[in-house]
Amino acid sequence: MRAAIRALIVANNFLESENSELKKAVSHAYTRGRFRTHTG
Repeated sequence: MRAAIRALIVANNFLESENSELKKAVSHAYTRGRFRTHTG
């Protein structure tokens, strides 16, 4: 049981790190104008 909880904590930390990196990449893309919407 304790090992399963530890595994969940490690997995959660990994996912939080991945999420942070993804947010940085998306933010960088926005600043470069890749996701601007077209208003006809």
